[in-house]
Amino acid sequence: MKYRFVPRSDDLWVGGRRFITRIRPDSTQVFSLDESHIGAMDFHSPDDGWAGGLFGYAYRWDGSHWTEFQSDAIPQGTGIGITSIRMFAPDDGFLAGSAIGLLHWDGAALERVPEATSGAEGTGAGAICRNDLGAMVLAGESTSLFHDGSWTRLDGVPPIRSCATDT
Repeated sequence: MKYRFVPRSDDLWVGGRRFITRIRPDSTQVFSLDESHIGAMDFHSPDDGWAGGLFGYAYRWDGSHWTEFQSDAIPQGTGIGITSIRMFAPDDGFLAGSAIGLLHWDGAALERVPEATSGAEGTGAGAICRNDLGAMVLAGESTSLFHDGSWTRLDGVPPIRSCATDT
């Protein structure tokens, strides 16, 4: 299970096989999902969240309901998995995973970021981080760094499953 605190909220969200649960100090609410085993979640605010997992299923939270999000950028099926989600603003976020590489959310659509994932499709990104200066890391079986406007693959870095910034 993946756990995620929501900014400016006392909610704790837990994802698992075909469900997402919101845990509050005084209540618990279970949301049933059709297909996915949730492996990644992130929220920009209490009424703007994303979740995704196995088979390429993605979901959006609007403050009261989870709705399946479909996009041509995320094919559904065996071998597809959303393994990392990071939302920085309502119109700026990233989803990554096996067979999808890195996708950028611009507030209206998901677009593939081919420079970040060249040669890394299918390896499963485990983490997405970005610092205040705009440097970003897409980490997993292979690791890429975005800095000064371009992507560089970092060879010799062991597989990474998490990352953080201190800002």
